[in-house]
Amino acid sequence: APWVLYPDPSRSAGSPDGLHTPPLRFWNQRYRRRRFLASGYDGWDAKVWEKERARLWKVVQQNWCFRTGTLLDFGCGSGRFAANIAARGVKYTGCDFSPLALEIARHRCDGLRFVQSSARSIPGNGYANIFICQVLQHVPDAQIVDLASEIRRACRPRARIMILESTHPTRVRTDPDRQLVFRK
Repeated sequence: APWVLYPDPSRSAGSPDGLHTPPLRFWNQRYRRRRFLASGYDGWDAKVWEKERARLWKVVQQNWCFRTGTLLDFGCGSGRFAANIAARGVKYTGCDFSPLALEIARHRCDGLRFVQSSARSIPGNGYANIFICQVLQHVPDAQIVDLASEIRRACRPRARIMILESTHPTRVRTDPDRQLVFRK
């Protein structure tokens, strides 16, 4: 089965034909249903999700390239890596499209900064580091170039960027050999 393309977060009114749930409502429903779990893993129980989060964090640690300074976690969701990242000596800011996801993240990681945003308007600029984990698979192909331009705008010169995406052709995300890590 191919990847499911979730509703485009940049479109607030849903599709013109009215057949699809508007994106913000869709993402909030997913977060409401699973609360502290990442929204994309509806079929997983808490134990499986925690194991996957630990496995992904190990990949992040092995490829860690960030300097001290500011870090933007683009598409932070419910803040699954926020505390781990902040503990590594960076000034953390998480951003996500879903206000409910950010509410969960704020509850989970008191004291860290979380901001609502979309791929078309990343909050702030001058970030020394940008971290993107399993977010681009939800961005429509037609918007990838715009997102890349927005990420570039948000970075300071010589910023470090780390992108972690699953490249598995099915919905099975737990295959450790199917992780693509891009660092610059």
